[in-house]
Amino acid sequence: MIRRHKWMHARGYAFAGAIDATSGRYVPDESEILTKNPKPGTFYRGRTGITLATIAEVAYGKKYTHTGLMLMNGSTWNDHVRRSTKGWESYHVAGLQSEPKYGSNPRSTYGSGTAYPVIWVPPLDKREPEAVIVSPAPAPGVPAPPPLPPIGPGGLPPPWTQPIPPGGGGGSAAPIPKPPSGGGYVAGRYVPTASQILTKNPKPGTFYRGRTGITLATIAEVAYGKKYTHTGLMLMNGSTWNDHVRRSTKGWESYHVAGLQSEPKYGAHPSSFFGTGNAFPVFWIPPVDGREPEAFYGAPSPVPPVGPVVPPVGPVVPPYVPPYVPPVGPVEPPVGPVVPPVGPVEPPVGPVVPPYVPPVVPIVPPVPPSPPPVPPYIPPPSPPISAGSGALGGAIAGVTVIAAIARLLER
Repeated sequence: MIRRHKWMHARGYAFAGAIDATSGRYVPDESEILTKNPKPGTFYRGRTGITLATIAEVAYGKKYTHTGLMLMNGSTWNDHVRRSTKGWESYHVAGLQSEPKYGSNPRSTYGSGTAYPVIWVPPLDKREPEAVIVSPAPAPGVPAPPPLPPIGPGGLPPPWTQPIPPGGGGGSAAPIPKPPSGGGYVAGRYVPTASQILTKNPKPGTFYRGRTGITLATIAEVAYGKKYTHTGLMLMNGSTWNDHVRRSTKGWESYHVAGLQSEPKYGAHPSSFFGTGNAFPVFWIPPVDGREPEAFYGAPSPVPPVGPVVPPVGPVVPPYVPPYVPPVGPVEPPVGPVVPPVGPVEPPVGPVVPPYVPPVVPIVPPVPPSPPPVPPYIPPPSPPISAGSGALGGAIAGVTVIAAIARLLER
């Protein structure tokens, strides 16, 4: 859905445009887009041979080319245009690139066509297109709707901040939230802890709380170097994290913008507003690529769900428990108490193999060996009996024979 509005530039030029209800950003009509002689507070479509430096020089004047480049590069309306360090090396930032890679829609993104991008050339007060919107005149008899306040210093803050009362400059009656311990996020914006906030020697990519006698120019000179004081000032002034700090043209006259003011009018909370205390404000000093704290420190932690927890759909699958594999070799007793396993133990997969049992061999008693055979006794031969012995010799011989026969019979 698109809401149609009448637009009124600060110099009195009337515009007819459209607010995209999804993004909340203004989409200019083709008749509002200039193709030559760009001016602050207008839309301009680039063309061949026209660089961003040329656009800034024509729109803001040669003396303020640097300021104009930083204004265009710092505009959030131009976030549809691709940024790169090419051509911006001396500024140490990633800057807008004018390339014929966009569609006919003024808000089309890189790679959607062959046309040059449409660029918002901000006025000197750094306002976005939505900051100068004026509601159309009501029909007779219809009460006029309340005008939309501007976005930025003195008007509507970004959605994450506390409401700023009309009349400008900051201050809020809303309670100030406490920063989370260890650094964290409140409504999507990073909130540093006290230990993360420097009070001396500021550096790019850090938080710094001002003090008496320290101007924004001094902070930029120390953080970025004397040669890049101007660039550092524009980086700090263009950071949306610093939108809780009051801006004014005081001290910024040569830059033709409303710049951050370091005044002892803030509370102890790092994002407190003007008029909430007597401390100096906390500034985010962007790195040279212009990143905000959220991009520098990483995305916020996921927020736990609100409300009852919905149980999972389907059966609950128990965790897988691998089958038990018996150890090989002697099992040493465990040291310390035995912890039982957690959860059910699943049976092994496949057939169960019984343990190996060796066959039983019967025990046979041993048989004693047989004694060696004894040879038969052969008596020695008797001496011969001479013939002269007569009857006595014959008797002795007979007795000898009888004794031998008796021994044989005893066996």
